[in-house]
Amino acid sequence: MGTLNNFRIPSFRRRLESILLFVTPRRIPAYAEMTMRSAVFLGSQMLKYGLRAVRRLLAAAAFPCPATRGRACVLTLALLVGPAATASQPFAVHITDDPSNNGMGWSHVFAIRSPATDAWLFMPLMGHNHDPSSDNSVRVYNPGTDRWVYWQKDLHKQLTSAEWFAGRSTSPPSASGRNNYIGFYLPWEGRDGQLWIAAPGDTLAGNHGIYDIAKKRWIHLVPNARKPEFAPITYTNEAAYKFVNGWNYADIVCAERRTLVRYGGKNEGILVVVRPDEKRPGHYLATGYRQQRPGRRNNIRDSGICVDGDVYIFGGAKNWKGKPLREVWKLDVKTLEWSSLPPTPEPIPAMAAVTYDPRRDSAVIVFGDNTKRVGLYNLKSGAYDDLTDALNLPIAYNIMGVYVPGTGHLYRGGTWDKAGWESAKQIWCISVNAGDTCGRAKHGDR
Repeated sequence: MGTLNNFRIPSFRRRLESILLFVTPRRIPAYAEMTMRSAVFLGSQMLKYGLRAVRRLLAAAAFPCPATRGRACVLTLALLVGPAATASQPFAVHITDDPSNNGMGWSHVFAIRSPATDAWLFMPLMGHNHDPSSDNSVRVYNPGTDRWVYWQKDLHKQLTSAEWFAGRSTSPPSASGRNNYIGFYLPWEGRDGQLWIAAPGDTLAGNHGIYDIAKKRWIHLVPNARKPEFAPITYTNEAAYKFVNGWNYADIVCAERRTLVRYGGKNEGILVVVRPDEKRPGHYLATGYRQQRPGRRNNIRDSGICVDGDVYIFGGAKNWKGKPLREVWKLDVKTLEWSSLPPTPEPIPAMAAVTYDPRRDSAVIVFGDNTKRVGLYNLKSGAYDDLTDALNLPIAYNIMGVYVPGTGHLYRGGTWDKAGWESAKQIWCISVNAGDTCGRAKHGDR
């Protein structure tokens, strides 16, 4: 299959002509030679456009790149399907509504694998609420079947706020509602992956812990008093405790290195890196690093991504509610060396949602600052494309996004069409390549 894209039609035509003319008697009429050359040309053209059609069919089949494969998978796709797979007219579409209309600002959405079918699922978890007594259901959306399924119903009413804060448990055990929390999807943990979550302030959640995807339940929960124990992590220095304490920082998973990264926060410039403990399988070591090159970086909750072991952080501000920045920084997770990349044309605000598109090797930036602004930033060249007019999204504020392979970039509010903390249950999808259809075959252009 990989040879399709390397097949050179002109050289093939010349070689075929040479062979035919060599084996043909030399003394043939001129019109016969012209006829022969015409037949070879027509045949080569049919082959050329036939191969192009095959490439387009392969592109339409939407070969998904796993999030852990990165650019190597993109290169394979390019060899298989050619340019048709990597470029198309960007579009946005409202594909579904979240059946739970709880507040979701400054929270998390995840793209996870189904333990039953291995299909990609979209999971919005918990929400923006300073009271733990709020919707704590666990639900997933399958873009392939256009169905929502509850893995755990809302149990928050079993306890009062005081009982949640006191460390009481529901039946079955469940994590409390929360605000401004760290959340990581670790696809390599457990049989089918795990979610690790914790809230930074003791007034923002009643407990913290681990949700197992295969078992579809919370397998480990601790109260606020034992918050650092929310996951099997050993903290190697004082700065490492910023992993579970702080506000509005970026929390990022580098699946290729099985590493968790947390950077910035409210008026802070601390980097915390969590790596596997080589001496104790299943355990991790967290180390904090102060005085990092980007400096203080506030309000970058959903503004970081990891690609092939490199972390990219967009925008933010130096101070709480400070002026947004145009800066883009890259961190080599292995060496912990920072490099500054070309800035974006416009500042990236606090409410931005940044996701990675593997086929375009670019970051999709939804500004989420009560505007419709969307941009595409190429990680290699720093080139920036303004997609605002092409996508014509509703006005977005305080939204969260994640890339779901084969579907597109999915977003949950926050709010659409107006600013505020109220929730908007609409799920919007953005596609910037031909392989991601946003479920158009099922939903149409609604």
